[in-house]
Amino acid sequence: MNLKDLKFRVWHKKLKRWGTVYHLVMSEKKGLFAVVADFGKGIEEQQFADDVIVEQFTGFRDRTGRDIFEGDIVQSDYGYGSPGPDIVSLAGIFCARCECTVSENIDIVGNIHENPKLAEEV
Repeated sequence: MNLKDLKFRVWHKKLKRWGTVYHLVMSEKKGLFAVVADFGKGIEEQQFADDVIVEQFTGFRDRTGRDIFEGDIVQSDYGYGSPGPDIVSLAGIFCARCECTVSENIDIVGNIHENPKLAEEV
């Protein structure tokens, strides 16, 4: 992943909706302080970090070309390992059970915010 691929998406906890990130507001003491995003109203608005969840693009895309972000639930048909979906994390190999890194074998089947029951099954 190079710098041009550094992308974020944001989930508003109360509105239960995705937003387009325009700016991340950082504080030396608190780290991420606020997010400036559009949550479908056509205007940029600032939300405090406690009200949103910011997720980073992994640098991978699924077999259909969709960007894979932290919090996505992916399914692999790589052919070995335990079957079933996995939750994407930047903390390590995101497809931990099947140990796959080839994105041509991965499909996004949901995300932890819009599909919490699916996330519980993982």
